[in-house]
Amino acid sequence: LNSDTMVTPGWLPPLLLLLARPETAVAGPRLVTPDGFLAGVGVTGSNLRPILRGWGEPDDPDRYNEVTECLSISGACMGIKRALLPELGYFDEHYFHYFEETDYCYNARFHGYKIFYTPESRVIHRVAGSCRNHRRLQRYFREGERYFLRKWQGFLGDPQVYG
Repeated sequence: LNSDTMVTPGWLPPLLLLLARPETAVAGPRLVTPDGFLAGVGVTGSNLRPILRGWGEPDDPDRYNEVTECLSISGACMGIKRALLPELGYFDEHYFHYFEETDYCYNARFHGYKIFYTPESRVIHRVAGSCRNHRRLQRYFREGERYFLRKWQGFLGDPQVYG
């Protein structure tokens, strides 16, 4: 849970319900900005064409209103199954800011686990509130992306591994 987030009443039980499933490694909430726009409802698509669903759209309760299996979840708020830590490990320390959660989700999927988004959990996220320097954010993003692509290049195009 990032320092630039604010939880809403009832946000935790839906995540815990998903994490109780044996196949689930990571679960994430509906992330909404303070002014009512979506900031994260899971990444879907394919490894070569990931889709950041709903980013910047108005928070319409009729959209993205079902539990969905995802490629990854935003690290602003993500539930990680503690029992899997010995198998999956922790976040890769080579990342500083950006892609560490994507890397963790890909690692979980590589090990046969699933990642889910649930609209029943809702968290407010002040996007980029934990880092105000936009130049620095861009640099962190590029560095994280390069490392992620190098690390996962052999698997990104393999539909057997990630669909």
